[in-house]
Amino acid sequence: MNIKNTLCTFAGVGGAIVAGLLLKNSLTTKQSANVQAIISEPEECFAGIPLSKLTEVAKQIYHGLYCSIDKWGFLIFHYNSNRGHQTFHAQMTLDDTGKLINLSGHYPGQLRSGADEFAKKANELFHFKK
Repeated sequence: MNIKNTLCTFAGVGGAIVAGLLLKNSLTTKQSANVQAIISEPEECFAGIPLSKLTEVAKQIYHGLYCSIDKWGFLIFHYNSNRGHQTFHAQMTLDDTGKLINLSGHYPGQLRSGADEFAKKANELFHFKK
């Protein structure tokens, strides 16, 4: 990577500090830690809610693991089966009213899954932006 491309990728005061340090070619471990503290990657969000907050809720659900976003922009709730031998990946989206819904269908009388519980709890805690 050449210096010109490196300088163009940094922005703001933090970028100027990092660019100056890169030009000197003498980043120590302490300076590297400071650079990481100054420039942090923006957190990925689903409908205005950070994935870290959604993952916190996911971990409160029985066998819930974490949340991610797939390449089509759907929220994915990852959770284990009751025995813990299988990992399920429930795809979720927002309905017309802005509420999180589980796209996995249910037949009448079927027990609700962990994904349904996650959607219910997330809707109680957050207001999603459509």
